[in-house]
Amino acid sequence: MAQKTVKDALLEIDENELARIARVANRFLANRPIVTDGSWHHRYRSGRGMDFLDFRDYVPGDDLRMIDWRASARSTNLLVRQFLDDAFSQWYVCLDRSASMGIHGAEKWRLAINLAAAWSYILLQMNARAGLLTFSEKVDAHCPARRGRNQYERTKRALLASAPRRTGGGSRLQACSRELGRHVSVVVISDFLAGDLMQPGLDRLRKLGGRVHALQVLSRREIERGPQAPVTLRDIESGKELFVDEDLEGSERGADQRVKHLQSALADYCRNNDIPLTSCETGQSSKAIIVEHLMRACGRHG
Repeated sequence: MAQKTVKDALLEIDENELARIARVANRFLANRPIVTDGSWHHRYRSGRGMDFLDFRDYVPGDDLRMIDWRASARSTNLLVRQFLDDAFSQWYVCLDRSASMGIHGAEKWRLAINLAAAWSYILLQMNARAGLLTFSEKVDAHCPARRGRNQYERTKRALLASAPRRTGGGSRLQACSRELGRHVSVVVISDFLAGDLMQPGLDRLRKLGGRVHALQVLSRREIERGPQAPVTLRDIESGKELFVDEDLEGSERGADQRVKHLQSALADYCRNNDIPLTSCETGQSSKAIIVEHLMRACGRHG
């Protein structure tokens, strides 16, 4: 069932739409500009790997020394060289596969897979090196960051082989930081419903020096209906059971309040630590979620 869910999620990817989004995503996703304007000698600066990427039209205010006069002579416009700054063009998608991501008929997992594949495609279209980590209480799978179309196929195979844990396996995001180098930027996809909101992991990722983005994936049916009281509740990640002798409506209301409290606390943490956060629900399209997130990131850093 989990593999079929992943296959369905991957089939929903519209690469043409994502390619259009990728054309404008650079300025929203970079901690420091992935694309650096300048002439060829810039590529030899100490400690910086610079690869020629493309030309763009000259904009009033640009340094005249950045103009490529030879290329401009072949065009009707003045053209400025753009280079890819290798030191700040590596990204990872960190996908939470703890047990809570698989509840409610795998709705959350399907959306999470769709978002992970879509983000990977956009990053690769930006010519960034993109990798994938899946994690629970540890890193469960690592697809090293590379560029190119073949990397997208490798990422899809890694996603196809992944599934939420049935029980146990907390969301220890800090385990991912041990797999990443300096100046790596990350997109974290999770429900963020752990008691600590995964703040220790987010703190460690921030210290790497790249950008940190967060996508909170929640199910519209986050609180399951069950029998009338009394009921036995099980924490799907710890496996602990709790006997509750109260009416179901009251139980659901309390659980719903807990989710809202965690959402609010996560939003406060991300706002205070300069982490673009988008909270989304099952039923939304990954394209709409990504566009919303890019607009939010632009508002914070534009």
